[in-house]
Amino acid sequence: LEHLITSHPPFHVFREIHRVLKRDGYLVLSTPNLAAIHKRILLLFGKNPIQHGFYLDIPYKKHFREYTISDLKYVLSSTGFKINRVAFINSHFLSRNLITKTISLYPKFRDTICVLAQKFINRRHN
Repeated sequence: LEHLITSHPPFHVFREIHRVLKRDGYLVLSTPNLAAIHKRILLLFGKNPIQHGFYLDIPYKKHFREYTISDLKYVLSSTGFKINRVAFINSHFLSRNLITKTISLYPKFRDTICVLAQKFINRRHN
């Protein structure tokens, strides 16, 4: 998701996933958390919280956009998904850092968002 070249949420991608999923099918999604504590700290120091520089000449090397849980909830609910479960995890080297471990007791500060969403079909219109 974070590697898609788009300046806005990729509604078209989720609409296509919704279209091809089986009735009541599931979408499992994990993506970097834009609101992670280390990204907030980088921003406080005037650094780009997503990447340290632009590498548009190297395809798929860097993230073009990252999301918060609010972004994901909005996009998924707008494209026909019901969110069943959300989890925040530390998946990278930051999980070994004592300060980050302590701060990340607040789940929304962790570095990765995991979402389990289900294809929602409004049965009144079928």
